[in-house]
Amino acid sequence: MKKSLFVIACVALAGIAISSCGATSGSCGMDSPPRADGDTPLIYNGTAYLAGEDGNFYAVDIVTGLEKWRYEALTDTYPHYYPASSNMVVYNSLVWFLDSDGKIFGIDPDTGDKLKGIQTEIPIFNGKITIAGGVIYYSVSGNFYAIDIETEQPIVPAIFDYGFPVLSTGGLIYLSREGVGSITALDETTLEKRWSNVLGETLRDPIVVSSDSVFLRGDNTLFALDNSAGLEKWRFQAQSYITTPPAVSGGAAFFGASHNQSPTGYFYAVNVTDGSEKWKINRGECTHAPVTAAASGNTAYYSIWDIYAHDAETGRKKWEFKPENVASSPLVISEGTIYFRARYAEKGGYLYAVDAVTGEEKWRFKM
Repeated sequence: MKKSLFVIACVALAGIAISSCGATSGSCGMDSPPRADGDTPLIYNGTAYLAGEDGNFYAVDIVTGLEKWRYEALTDTYPHYYPASSNMVVYNSLVWFLDSDGKIFGIDPDTGDKLKGIQTEIPIFNGKITIAGGVIYYSVSGNFYAIDIETEQPIVPAIFDYGFPVLSTGGLIYLSREGVGSITALDETTLEKRWSNVLGETLRDPIVVSSDSVFLRGDNTLFALDNSAGLEKWRFQAQSYITTPPAVSGGAAFFGASHNQSPTGYFYAVNVTDGSEKWKINRGECTHAPVTAAASGNTAYYSIWDIYAHDAETGRKKWEFKPENVASSPLVISEGTIYFRARYAEKGGYLYAVDAVTGEEKWRFKM
């Protein structure tokens, strides 16, 4: 069975789990950095999809910023669980996500009607899913599973102690193993191991895959591996904790580094060929926030509370945007618009749409 490439909203930039926030822009002394587990927007076919902390999944028109529909995922079985930690995936013209019963649902992207529901072996609270070729790959608490969409039966025994699966166009599934510091590539069709590499450092999900490389982050280290054989190409040592996966564009990897015990946040541009530093921005202020990254064309973007745009070649600042609330999710770029979630202490917050060229707000949607 030939498997097609999936579309996934867990970016990092196309999906990533980072932290949400409860502090004003530029303030210091927070007890913990922001968290935004799974509230990365999914942009698909003229609509932005986002999981809310109120138990709803929202569909928002990306032109008008108006709500199309909402799906109530909160159930009586687990009334205290909300689906904000679930990533969203597009497959076979359905939007798939996890509900509060730990089921995987496929819904009509136009109406919000539930068309498919699959009960897994165990509830997938705080899990992540990937779908390709009629198979759902998912991870729960570091364990990896695969289930057939049609039969709803497991196709392989569970593989334990692995993180979020990532598929590439090369027909491989990449799995990281945090505690051991290793990455393994499985054949997408047979699930047999193609290669494995132990990097000797705790690894963080998710993995980022380009046409010829695999990028992973340790605590302070960014790794680049050859994606066909798993051989290490280079490693880059940052001056602080690497908070999010790199955004790879135009021959460079852009990523942020910060720590809630450090007064400084950094934004890096590193050459993907040899891992040499291209440029670096030192925020020089108390950030205490994950520095999230995105890139498109000749512009690199990052957020530390606010959103900043810099020339991808020189690092020169182009513009900055200050949302009313604190930017708390990864940045998603689609057709000249940046989408992100922003919130302050209260639940909900806003979904913002900002012009990627000018930095002007297009609209905001209150959840």
